[in-house]
Parts: sequence; C-alpha cells; structure tokens
Amino acid sequence: MNSLLNNAVIPKEDPSFDILGGLSQLYLNKARHLERAYNFNTFYQIPECSESEMLMKPTLLLLGAYSTGKTSFIRRLLGRDYIDIHIGPEPTTDRFNALIHGREEIVVNGTVATAIPHLPFSSLGDFGPGLVNKLSVTTVDAPILQHMNIIDTPGVLAGEKQGIMRGYSFAKVARWFAQRSDIILVFFDCSKTDVSDELKGIIQQLQDFHIRVRCILNKVDMLSSKELVRVYGALMWSIGRIITNAEVTRVYWASNNSDSTLEDANDSHFINSSLREDQEALDKVVLNIHKTSLPRKVGDFFKRMRMLRTHMLLIRHLQKRSALFPWGKETKKIALIEQLPQIIDHLSQKHDIPSSDFPSVSFLRSALMLKKWEETSVDKAHIEIVTGIIVHDIHEISERLVLAIDVDINVSVEAAGKPSLSSPGGGGGGDQQAPPKKPSKKVKA
Repeated sequence: MNSLLNNAVIPKEDPSFDILGGLSQLYLNKARHLERAYNFNTFYQIPECSESEMLMKPTLLLLGAYSTGKTSFIRRLLGRDYIDIHIGPEPTTDRFNALIHGREEIVVNGTVATAIPHLPFSSLGDFGPGLVNKLSVTTVDAPILQHMNIIDTPGVLAGEKQGIMRGYSFAKVARWFAQRSDIILVFFDCSKTDVSDELKGIIQQLQDFHIRVRCILNKVDMLSSKELVRVYGALMWSIGRIITNAEVTRVYWASNNSDSTLEDANDSHFINSSLREDQEALDKVVLNIHKTSLPRKVGDFFKRMRMLRTHMLLIRHLQKRSALFPWGKETKKIALIEQLPQIIDHLSQKHDIPSSDFPSVSFLRSALMLKKWEETSVDKAHIEIVTGIIVHDIHEISERLVLAIDVDINVSVEAAGKPSLSSPGGGGGGDQQAPPKKPSKKVKA
C-alpha cells in the first residue's frame, strides 16, 4: 500500500528530485527546530513542512460550484473514466478526491490516507473526522498522472446551511490544498455566474495565491455572442469585487461540446475561434505545470525563511525593549504593542527588511497579545543560521534550479488524451454527449 501511494511524490529519477530533496533536508536539519523553538508555526498558524509535501508532484486543483464541469475536465485530461466517477446536473462529487498514478485502480479512504505520515495528505487529519470521512485517494493508470496529481473537490453550495452540512470549513481545506498546488482552476457556469457566500469565502482564501489561479467560464457555446458578452462582463465584475488585485484576472472560455452548433454563423465563428485560442492557452498552462512547480516550491521556501528571520528579529527586539520597562508584565506587553508601527520601521531600516516581509500591524497586535513570546530568548546565533540559509543555501539551490527547469519532461499527450476545453467536459446541464470509451485496465504510458 505504501509503495503504491508513494506515486503521489516525485520519483527519484525525476530531475527535480535532487533539488527538492536537498530543500527538504535543509529544512529538517537547519530550520525546523528553530521554528519550534520560537513558536513560529503556532504564531502564524503555519504548519511544519513534511518531506512528502516538499516532494509532492506538481498539483492541479479544481474548484467551483456544482455542475460546472470540474470532474468532466479531469476525465478529458485522463482520457478515460475511473472508479466512482459520476457526472450529472445535480451535486455529484461530495468529497475531496486526490487522483494519483497507479497501475491498478484503487480507492483509499481518508482514514488510511491521513494515517500514513510520509504521505503528502497526512496533515489533513488535523481538520477532523468531518473532512477525513469525505477524503479519498484514487490511483488511476493515466500517463499524465505520472507527472502531476489532480485534486477534484465537492461543488460549492449556496444557502445558509452550507457550512453546517459539511462538518468542516470548506474554505480552510481549500486553502490547505491551494498552498500546495501549482495551478488552481476555478470553474463558473455561464448559466449561473452568481457567487455564493461559500464560493466568495473560498476565493478570498485564494488571494495569497492569485498568481496560480485561472478562472474558467464553461458552456459558453450555449449563448449567443451578445449574451456571452453580458455574462462575461457580469462575471468579471463579480470576480473584481472579490479578488482585489491590480491585475485583471484571466478568464478562459470553455465548452461542453466538441463543436458549437449555433444557428448564427457569425456567433459560431466568433465563439469557436475564441474557444480554440483559450483552449490552446489553458492546455499549455496545464501541460507545463512541471515548469512552474519547482520554482514555486523554492520560492515558497525562500519566503518562509525570510518570514522566520523577520519573526526572530521582531521577538528579539521586543524582548530587549521589554526589559527596559520597570512596570508589570501585561502593561509592558500593551505598551510595546502600541508602538508596533515604529518598531517595524526601525527593524526595516536597521536590518534592510522590506516592509512587505512583516505581517499586518493588526495581525501582529492580536497575535502578540494571545501568544507567549517572552519566555524563550532569541539567540543571535540562530538568526545567523537562518540568514545563512537565505544568503548561501538557497542561492546555491537557485543555481541548480536554473539548470533543472531547462530539462523537458516528456508527457505523452496522445496517450493521455489531449485535454480539450471544447471537448465533452462539463457538469450536468445542457445536452450530454456519450462519455469517452473506457480503455482497458492496463494503459500504455
């Protein structure tokens, strides 16, 4: 079982294994004990990194309301059906399903998947039985899964009972997967572009990962060009109110059908040509996921180490200032917290730290009041260790990274079934075409 589920992580022969393995050992040997010593994980509510998460294959995450085409999109990527696949107009996917490569098709329930410490899904057990009972890992013999993992998710619900019905926080679980994903596809149906409260909360959780997010407006072939412009504009307006970035979020057009059958030839030409362009662009993004995964993981680790160093410098400074106050412990804490903006400016100038490396003042104030930070004195030598990781170790890894990303990983698109957004692939609604023919149990890679 363990060797089978190890397909979720990068194999040793992969060009990126040495880099990520080195990154993992760097964290385990030099950084993890410092995070524990100074309560970094509890202070910022950031879990420790496991080796399996570091070595996790590039991951594609799909989110969206029910019946928007998530599972059908996966079927087109794989070029086949798999165990327990169900596509229809009603909410059909009721669990988080991680699809990984395997010669035999096996469904592993969440209890087993989270009980194996060296698997990248083990920390999901922290969300409790409500999630664990709605989690599964499915092995599928599809060539494209040799190079990536795919996460299918339950359809986002609308209504006030959405949180009660689940038994876990969908938004927090989605954020857990988003932190570990390289591409995040958010699906919208052209017939229901309204954003429910739950979907809004999920998209807000993706704010920190907006570079990885791609929005897909599905089933556009059901609309005339005039209707499509209106729907597209309404969706862009809704997304713009939630994702408050300077850049405009890219929205790809998609269709359930292999050929649009609109009566108006002009409409058909306009929509089909746009569909083809978006299809090619999105195909390129998905099939080149391995080229973005490795730099993303190295960049995330670099950001984490900078955050750890900033945390240690801040706590050390507060401890020094606290010793100067003659009055009580709580009074000292309150007085220092009131001076946080000035303290941040001072540390930023003294240690050449960008202000963006510091969390918001409001977060720091609440965290410093609730967390114990006065008890463990920050050793200057420990700060120098983290500085060495940032200046020397990560620099060395970055040089190896430049060489590694030039190596092409050949994915047999034909064997996998070339993903096509204008091929059958959407949740229920509209005319359903026959599913792709099931291949034999053994598929040649």
